[in-house]
Parts: sequence; C-alpha cells; structure tokens
Amino acid sequence: MRDDGGSVFPTAWRNDGDKLVFAPNGQVVAPGDFVELPGLTIRDYLAAKAMQGMIASKSLSPSDLIAFYAYSQADEMLKARDA
Repeated sequence: MRDDGGSVFPTAWRNDGDKLVFAPNGQVVAPGDFVELPGLTIRDYLAAKAMQGMIASKSLSPSDLIAFYAYSQADEMLKARDA
C-alpha cells in the first residue's frame, strides 16, 4: 500500500439543525452530534502544491503529465520526510 502521509487539515462537522442530516462524508448525523472528517491526505496536498508550481511555470502542458509528475513529486517528498 502506498504511503499517503496521513491526514492534513482534519476537522469535525456538527449538525446544528433539528433534524437528521447527511454529513459531507455521507454519514447520517443526529441534531447536535459531530462527525470527524479526515481532510486531504498529505500526499494529495503535496501533489496539489507541486501541480500549482508546474502549471505556473508552464514547464508541462498535457494534463496527464502534470498529474503524473505532481504525484511523483509528492511521493518523493514523503520519502524524504521519512529519511
């Protein structure tokens, strides 16, 4: 299994209403109850940052290449963090 680095920006979502509702993750939440939401993975966050730089520098153009290299960069960053 690929290391995703864990969660970044986890949060809790609360049902402030007076009826059962669906939380953003699809879980049914009773009034006043909370649901923990993990947020993005660190891998996804790093890939998004790498992608931003690639698009801004216009170093790559085909979208599939940008996505591939962005995730490759994120994987290398996670390896460096664990080294």
